[in-house]
Amino acid sequence: MIDLNKMFFSSRKLKMSFRVRLFTTLGALLILAISASIANFYGTTRSSLLFERNQLANDVVHSYGEAAMLTERLVKKMTVAVYQPPNSSIAHITEIKLQIQTQLDMARQNIAKEVELVGKIEDEAEELEQLAGLERLISRAINQFDEILLLRDSGQTEMAQERFIAVLASQIESEFSESINALLAEERSEINEAQRDIEVLGQQLKIFASIIIALALLFIMPAVLQLAHIFNRSMNQLQDGLDKYGQNRFDYKIPHLPAREFDYLGHRFHWMAEQIGSAQEKLLTANADLEATVSSRTEELEQANKSLVEKDEGRKRLFADISHELRTPLTVIRGEAEISLRGKKKTPEEYESSLQLIVDQAIHTGRLIDDLLFVARSQAGELKLVKKPLDIVRLVEEKHHAFEALAARKNISMAMERNVSGLIVSGDKGRIGQVLAVLLDNAIRYAPQGTDISIYLNRSPRGIAIIVDNVSDAVSEEDMRYIFNRFYRGGNAGEIDEGTGLGLPVAKAIVEAHDGTITIEQKDNDIISATVVLPAEKQMRIVS
Repeated sequence: MIDLNKMFFSSRKLKMSFRVRLFTTLGALLILAISASIANFYGTTRSSLLFERNQLANDVVHSYGEAAMLTERLVKKMTVAVYQPPNSSIAHITEIKLQIQTQLDMARQNIAKEVELVGKIEDEAEELEQLAGLERLISRAINQFDEILLLRDSGQTEMAQERFIAVLASQIESEFSESINALLAEERSEINEAQRDIEVLGQQLKIFASIIIALALLFIMPAVLQLAHIFNRSMNQLQDGLDKYGQNRFDYKIPHLPAREFDYLGHRFHWMAEQIGSAQEKLLTANADLEATVSSRTEELEQANKSLVEKDEGRKRLFADISHELRTPLTVIRGEAEISLRGKKKTPEEYESSLQLIVDQAIHTGRLIDDLLFVARSQAGELKLVKKPLDIVRLVEEKHHAFEALAARKNISMAMERNVSGLIVSGDKGRIGQVLAVLLDNAIRYAPQGTDISIYLNRSPRGIAIIVDNVSDAVSEEDMRYIFNRFYRGGNAGEIDEGTGLGLPVAKAIVEAHDGTITIEQKDNDIISATVVLPAEKQMRIVS
């Protein structure tokens, strides 16, 4: 089984985590976004400050310009007033004075705002001082103009005119022009400085934006493309693997993926597929075993049913055989009895002959019934045997000697060959002797006169083998097939004697009751060989 933990942790040394790459890329993007936001905030705030400062400086310049223009108008009005008759109206001159003061106050307020905005108190303090000097100059000039107007109104017109020309030359054209020009120059310098700062800020923002774009193109974009490639490749490989598993190809292994997380998923999918395949294989095996078990049980039921049918058929055949086989001897017994009772009186010899025939038929019928019951009990598994230690060699010798006289009547020679001696088995002596009697009786009955019968006794892989060979006419395949059936007699049996047809079935029942086997086969040289094998190892104990 795959050691997923070992494989996964060893692969961590070789592959970078997809999460590390993703978080690194997202972190870089976040840094760039924060940097861009900071730059945007700084640029917006700085540009707003510079634009506001520029606007305040323009307002101050405008106030200075308005004050200079109003002062020029005041001078013109004063010039006209000086050369007018005494006590002429000067209301418009007073109005101009107020307007000049208003413009100067506005300039002072804007300068204070600049100080609050920029924080350069030293530079603006000097400008405020210059503005205060200008106000004093204008105030002094206005006071002198008032004195000149008093001289005019007192009739000293020429003196008023001369003094006006002196004030105009010394204060208005000289000191006022210098002061106002200095203030305008100062404000224009601030405007130019603010404009330069705006341009520098724009250049800085452009450079920073270019750096952000360059970093994004050089680092972030390749990282994003690599992540997309890893993700698409991994997902395609995983999807292909899942498709294979969906087609029951559980042995398919997903290739190694470039990222640890996806590679781990691939190994987990492969492990799960192996588990599913193993479970499916076990399920198929269990299903096959179940089918085999069902088939075996079905076959056993069929065999049991067949056995029941065969037993039922055997029972029917047994009754049919009994009724058929008993009809002949009973008919003979009844016929002999009726003949003896009818007609003229018989001699004692004739009665004795009839009674002897009746007795023979009764004995034959009793033996027939015993054999039928024996076979029936054997087939029903109710056969009872009295098993004791039995010397098979001695029992075969006894039966050999017992049938030698019967064989001699047909001029048949019987010979016994044995390769072992002292074989002791557990068996029913009477029943095994009955089997030997059936085999020897059949061999003598069907062997032609002047032939030989051979008896062999030896060991076989399955136990002890007793073989009886005799010469016989050819036996058909049909006779060999039904030779162990009840009441079956071969094609030439009727020419030989009136056998019951139960000898071999009884012998087969006895041998099988001893867990042995009995076979009859015809060899190529017209030899009929009957073989009985009694088991040796597990079923029976053999002592040699």
